[in-house]
Amino acid sequence: MPKYYPIMLDIRGRLVIVVGGDRVAAEKAATLSASGAQVRVMSQEFCDELFLLQAEQRSVMLHHKAYEPGDLASAFVVVAVSSDPQLIKTIWAETQERGQLVNIVDVPEYCSFIMPSVLRREQLTIAVSTEGASPSLAKRIRHSLEEIFSPAYGPYLRLAALTRTYLRKNGVSYEQRDDFFSDYFTSDVLTQLMTGNISQAAVITAALLHHYDIDVPASVLQTGLEEGNSPAGGAGGADAVWGTVCPGRSARCPRLLPFFLACRRKRHKISRGCRGTQSPGRSARCPRFPPFFLTCRRSRHK
Repeated sequence: MPKYYPIMLDIRGRLVIVVGGDRVAAEKAATLSASGAQVRVMSQEFCDELFLLQAEQRSVMLHHKAYEPGDLASAFVVVAVSSDPQLIKTIWAETQERGQLVNIVDVPEYCSFIMPSVLRREQLTIAVSTEGASPSLAKRIRHSLEEIFSPAYGPYLRLAALTRTYLRKNGVSYEQRDDFFSDYFTSDVLTQLMTGNISQAAVITAALLHHYDIDVPASVLQTGLEEGNSPAGGAGGADAVWGTVCPGRSARCPRLLPFFLACRRKRHKISRGCRGTQSPGRSARCPRFPPFFLTCRRSRHK
């Protein structure tokens, strides 16, 4: 039975506190910043990588102080890098009082979520996890997938999103859209993009749309693909919850941070403004880490 439930977390504009100042903390801060978070790194000493990260990223701030209880009050997510047992327990206790998401690196028993090894191709995210059994092996599996999922998957997904917009605007049903993307998947679109032939990929896609009585010039699809634009109302569906592009960032900016959620609470409370599913309570069949989805449009959580 799996111990964790994988979800994608929107942390854009949210405060994430990283406790620690070494290279591992710098790696975590860089990943969080790349996903749009406002990152505050707290430590008495910082490695060179963190100073460089702060100089390059406005979203990263270094706070010169040792952690004290109460320092995490405003954080949406907390990541800690420490081998001090007492510090670990104190951070865990504070985050549990407020119901905050917390990851203490390499100490899974004091984590409400763990981070997978991630492969990104723009909007395509592939996460590999061994549930903490062997992070090193997860990293090597992810490396092997890099050869299978080339960078061409980036424009491949952008072109798919563009065509989905036209299908929705023309009232194509869900079942027909699913059939379209079956054809799209088996076509030569990806092959053409892998060789850099964007114009031919657009021609093939225009022909596929024509089968559904949607006439869009290949030149329009090519322009939309190259500029990363889509017609008005293009987000649609579940993706509209998260938006399209991080404000002030490029189309390559990852919007959602993948992680695996663990919860030891018997019941979940959802405040107004949030949507989610609720675990009905523990039972003999209930896994130790029940799944929990949360989408929230509020800027802060209580």
